[in-house]
Amino acid sequence: MPGHRLAAAVPEAAVERGGALKGNKRIGILAERTLSVAQGDEPEALREGRITCVLDFEHATYAERFRDFGKLDEHIFDAFPAGRDVFLASYAAACPLPDDWEQRVALGQVLHALNMHVYFRRWSPQWAPQYARQVKEWLTRNT
Repeated sequence: MPGHRLAAAVPEAAVERGGALKGNKRIGILAERTLSVAQGDEPEALREGRITCVLDFEHATYAERFRDFGKLDEHIFDAFPAGRDVFLASYAAACPLPDDWEQRVALGQVLHALNMHVYFRRWSPQWAPQYARQVKEWLTRNT
């Protein structure tokens, strides 16, 4: 990545600090710049010099920020509801919630359900009806 603006902004020592990441500057830059949220010297993406997570940008989009709550609620907070309040408090501390955030989250949930319904009708039809029910319930509440 020579000449890349982000690569030039990160000191070589910061990239090499990850140990296992020495040969991969792109992952090192992500670990040091994007994932440096841990308390202490080592970014959360690294533990004892080893990669602990990988970010998959395959489905990354520029979209309404509350759209992701559909997936978060289904895959995380439905199973661990107490985590939602903690997550929201941290999220609001970093980026204040607007007055209409709950309506926007609800819209994100129905968009997720619509997307999953279409996806599963094609690939795993037995799971599609649950998403159709979620859409119908949302329409009943919001019309």
